[in-house]
Formats: sequence, structure tokens, C-alpha cells
Amino acid sequence: MKKVVLIVDDEPTIVTIIGDLLQLSGYDTLSAGDAEEAEQAIRAHRPDLILLDVMMPKTSGFDLCRKLKATPDYKEIPIIFVSVMNKPEDLAKGKELGAADYVPKPFDPNDLLARIKRYCPNSD
Repeated sequence: MKKVVLIVDDEPTIVTIIGDLLQLSGYDTLSAGDAEEAEQAIRAHRPDLILLDVMMPKTSGFDLCRKLKATPDYKEIPIIFVSVMNKPEDLAKGKELGAADYVPKPFDPNDLLARIKRYCPNSD
């Protein structure tokens, strides 16, 4: 069975680029444009991994990560931040909140895919 990755980003171009990369690599994808849509997708589909932007409308990715890691049903889902916020303190905050990894934008597609495979190996 294919692994499912939820891409949470308010930039449709980023969602498309990452979604195409993942689908070509044998993953199924879901997408959400903000934290509220992400929570709905997580409840409905329980993805195997979440790619999460930090700067989004209403609720930040940091706040969503904090909430998910405090929820017993979702705390084990690996989260990889993918964000333009790439100062050392941003990366440290992501780790502190329980994220598995932090990939700065712009990202190298091969590097992003390698990190995804590290936390969510696909059986295909």
C-alpha cells in the first residue's frame, strides 16, 4: 500500500511541485492550504507523513505542529517543516516542537525526497 504524505502550504505552486515529485516517487498525496484544512485532512485520512510550511494564514505551522504533537492520535506522525524561515532559531524551534526534520526553501528536490524517504519509506 502506498504511503500518504500531506503537503500543507498556502502556495499552490509549492504544493504542485512537491506533489508531482512525490507522486513520481510512488507516494499518494493530500494537500491543505492552511492549518484548518490540514486538521480536517489528518482526521479524515491520517497521513503517514506531513510536510508543513511555517508561515500560513491564521495559524502558523509551528502552532499546528505543537497541537498535533500534543494529540495522542497524531503525535507519532512525522512532520518535516519546509519553509523560507531558515534561521538557526527557526530550525531549533521546529526540532523543539517535535518535528522530525526542517528543510529550508528553496529546497533541492533530491534532498527533500531523501528526507521524506528517511521518515516515510515507501514499500513500492
